[in-house]
Amino acid sequence: MGFKKLLVIVGVVLGLLVLVLVKKTAQKKYLAKQETAPLTTEFELIKDLPETFISGVVVYKGDDEKNKMVLVKNSQGLWILESKYGIKARKPSVDNLLKELKGLKGEVRAESKDLFADFQIEDSKALHILIEAGTGNIINHLVVSFLKPDWNKTFVRQDKSEKVVLVNKDILSLFNLYSKEAKLNDTYFADLKLFTFEAKQIQKIELISDKEQLIFKKSQPEGSANPVWNFEPALAQGEEIDTSKVDELLRNISNIYAKEILDPSLSTYGFDAPSLKITLQDLEAKKAAQMEIGQYLESEKSHYLRVIPANLVFKVSESYIKNLKKERVSFLKPKEVPKEVKKN
Repeated sequence: MGFKKLLVIVGVVLGLLVLVLVKKTAQKKYLAKQETAPLTTEFELIKDLPETFISGVVVYKGDDEKNKMVLVKNSQGLWILESKYGIKARKPSVDNLLKELKGLKGEVRAESKDLFADFQIEDSKALHILIEAGTGNIINHLVVSFLKPDWNKTFVRQDKSEKVVLVNKDILSLFNLYSKEAKLNDTYFADLKLFTFEAKQIQKIELISDKEQLIFKKSQPEGSANPVWNFEPALAQGEEIDTSKVDELLRNISNIYAKEILDPSLSTYGFDAPSLKITLQDLEAKKAAQMEIGQYLESEKSHYLRVIPANLVFKVSESYIKNLKKERVSFLKPKEVPKEVKKN
């Protein structure tokens, strides 16, 4: 074999070796890139949430199941906070929560339990959301990380699943949680407006204070389209009640918002000797609202207030109570002073 032919063979062999090395290097780079690149497979965490069948939502942080928020739908179909003594929940907040969770989906970013720590989505460090239907039947259990890649993105997985999903929603803000140190406060879902009634339905008002007892009854004067309020017993001669003042009292009652809801089982609120008790009756002569004003807290400028028969206890600002503590004379029209007869 000639020297030139040998050089050609050697050159071909070397070229093939170079091609093999280049191909292997390219494959290694490609595989390395695939291993480090995030998975983009879309995964549906919740396909549907039939709201008519949802009976409860339970939320807690990490493994602290004792301090949990429990939302349940009562027998009337109304949402209440079972974890806050049964206070009614704000329906718009519950509706928004279920709306945001319905059809929840996103991109799969990991599929191994070994990577949970990287996403801070271990059971003991994340937020848990349990959705129930029926009596304690859990139909979905979400685990939500406090690690946020962006303000409107959240890492979520299903309980017992190793798929970590990036969703384009800020799930934590639905519970007013903006850091992993934030305390889960179920009062965020509470409706702190104490009374809901239609003033026109109220037919009788009773105010009992340590000074006097006032009873108002509504009547419809013959030939008049507008009802009027009267005292019971009847007014003294020359007195005339100012119906607008009674209507104002009802507005003040309906606009009371609590600062805080308290444990009703305690007996330190001063309801054994209330400074004011108000009872309202509607058209069916049922108690539409009844409340008692207890002890005054000077340092907080607040009163304890109990709603009956729900037996819920609240702390309310003194400004609300001042608008309720009215004496009888404040509901009367001022007496007209007769004009002096001009002397000739």
